[in-house]
Amino acid sequence: MKVGYRIKALRENRHLSQDVFAKMIGESQKNISLLESNKMEITFDILNRIYKELKLSDEEYFELVKPESIIQNFHEKVSNGFINIQNNYEDKTFQVKLIEILDNISNTLNNLHKKM
Repeated sequence: MKVGYRIKALRENRHLSQDVFAKMIGESQKNISLLESNKMEITFDILNRIYKELKLSDEEYFELVKPESIIQNFHEKVSNGFINIQNNYEDKTFQVKLIEILDNISNTLNNLHKKM
């Protein structure tokens, strides 16, 4: 499942409207709509605000940031032309972005581990 759909499920499971949820995490309702429909790339800053404001368990957070779903979202953006590179893993731009995503995941996991 894609990150946006996971965020929507978490929000709906807590019976929050997009507007209320947006205010909780300091985003606009429009951005929440774009995130939930996977039309906007999610940042780790937003993920961390969601983690904090929804008081996610570590398990819920790890499910949310599964590397394959984040990579799938990035790959889909590449395929749909949101990112102007060829759809191939040998492309340097793709490699740099993938490394950046994995580095952010690693840093987030390290920060969570330090809090334990």
